[in-house]
Amino acid sequence: QADRQVSELKRKPEQSSKQGHGAVAELELGDTLTKSFPGDKIERIARVRGGAEFLHGVYSRNDQFCGTILWESKYSRDWKKHWLGKLRSDQLKVKAEIAVLVSETMPSEVSHFGELGGVWVTEPTLVVGVAMAMRVNLIQGARLKRSLEMARDLVRA
Repeated sequence: QADRQVSELKRKPEQSSKQGHGAVAELELGDTLTKSFPGDKIERIARVRGGAEFLHGVYSRNDQFCGTILWESKYSRDWKKHWLGKLRSDQLKVKAEIAVLVSETMPSEVSHFGELGGVWVTEPTLVVGVAMAMRVNLIQGARLKRSLEMARDLVRA
């Protein structure tokens, strides 16, 4: 029993250290997004344990809202497949068009960046590039939607 207690005491600082690194990674993600996209609205969301951290409202140069990206950051030695389902569920709750999981550890199916089960997965060093690509898609999609709506209005008139 004493050996077990010693083992548990040794794990506690390691766990709090991991949590500390995870919190720092979350803050860095928010800071990176805010600095890289000053015209967008990056808000930290109230989250359930293990849930997404940031809702990224994407705006065009004309300040028109184009959609949202839900961001989650994971700092872990091991990849956990259930993260994808949880983030997808969070995405549906907040009605975000895109969900991105930023992870230090990548799944075996993805080397640096890729899509798994409707969630985009990337490593931290690629966050700005991934965000830029996702933003372009949302802006182009919103522009196309507005064009179609205008064309329908013209046809009706």
